[in-house]
Amino acid sequence: MDDTMRWAAVRRDTTRHGTAQRSAASCDTSVEAAPARSASAETILRGLRRADYPVLADLLLRTWHGGDAAANRRRIAAADLESCLARTTHAAVAQVDGVVAGVILGGVRGAGGRATLPNRHLLRAAGLLLPLTATRDGRRDLARLLRTERTNRALSAAAARRGRRYDAEVVLLILEPWARGLGLGGRLFDWMMARFLQAGVRAYFLYTDGGCDVGFYDHRGLTRRAEIDGQLLYDGSPVARPRRMP
Repeated sequence: MDDTMRWAAVRRDTTRHGTAQRSAASCDTSVEAAPARSASAETILRGLRRADYPVLADLLLRTWHGGDAAANRRRIAAADLESCLARTTHAAVAQVDGVVAGVILGGVRGAGGRATLPNRHLLRAAGLLLPLTATRDGRRDLARLLRTERTNRALSAAAARRGRRYDAEVVLLILEPWARGLGLGGRLFDWMMARFLQAGVRAYFLYTDGGCDVGFYDHRGLTRRAEIDGQLLYDGSPVARPRRMP
């Protein structure tokens, strides 16, 4: 995917932003052990690679989908990631000593058509979800996923009624719990804002929920535009930060 989508931002652990997303504004419930790191740990941002997909799907599973390794939940987490990628035009991965620590996905509308047109990621998501219709438990899990999507559409409709129009979306921002406190959430968010500015984005939005550290968004000047059943839509204008971008 060129370096040049939760249906949200991210959750907070007991500490997810993650996102939905799904960062510094994180909401995750995973309990992955932190990899050993030295005081001089190498922390970098790099482009998203195909090899990252299983790692990120597992992070979504632990963060958003209960951490249940059952086949249904793993399918839903993988489909969730594919749905996010379907709306993605810009992506960056945070890496600590060679280990994936987090990711941000963003979509600029009209950029290559990805924000609006079906693509291979949507086809993969559909292929992953279709077998869920064959069992009662699968249909229940699928219905839960679709309820979230309906709520997100309703949030967008509520913002539109207030005259809000968006050029871009922060699709997913999510970190491993052990990566908290390293400033990676802020670096990833700044990276995306720089790309939005380069693309001429005037306004962007993201979905999140009340269980997230929404103070991260408040601190960054975003505005809460709509709320339905604990799900939130925030929006803002991309702002350049006075820090060196990778």
